[in-house]
Amino acid sequence: MAMFLARLLGRSDDSLLTHTINNFEKTTHSSNVDVVLISDIWKKSHNCIKKLGLDSTDSTPREIYQALINYNDTKNLLKNCEYVAVTIGDEIISLNIEDLKQDKANSSTFEMRSLHFMRQALLNEIEARYVASSVSRDKLAQLMKWLRQRI
Repeated sequence: MAMFLARLLGRSDDSLLTHTINNFEKTTHSSNVDVVLISDIWKKSHNCIKKLGLDSTDSTPREIYQALINYNDTKNLLKNCEYVAVTIGDEIISLNIEDLKQDKANSSTFEMRSLHFMRQALLNEIEARYVASSVSRDKLAQLMKWLRQRI
């Protein structure tokens, strides 16, 4: 599960990051914070794709991205999706409205799409969820400080 979060953060080859996220589980004495977070990401991303009128099982990343860019009411569509992304194969598409606004403003291509705001929101969400379940906030704070320096 840590590998999936590392991938969304743009650090899929960073074994130290994966190890750190696994340490969060040990530090909080919990084995499901990352699982619940990933489940929430998957649920929200699939709901968003469905609301776009697309099928998550046969839509391409480019189709989803283009539908997001062209959707008229992205504010309501992407409500509470700040840390959420769609993952298909090796592609990641941010559902953070700020990333999409930036892409529209810059006329970004699919290849140059922004993931910055989603990644920052995901870091915040990881921290919030682990802090909420933590019995050792000092250790968790040290791990988060280290993690933020790496991203």
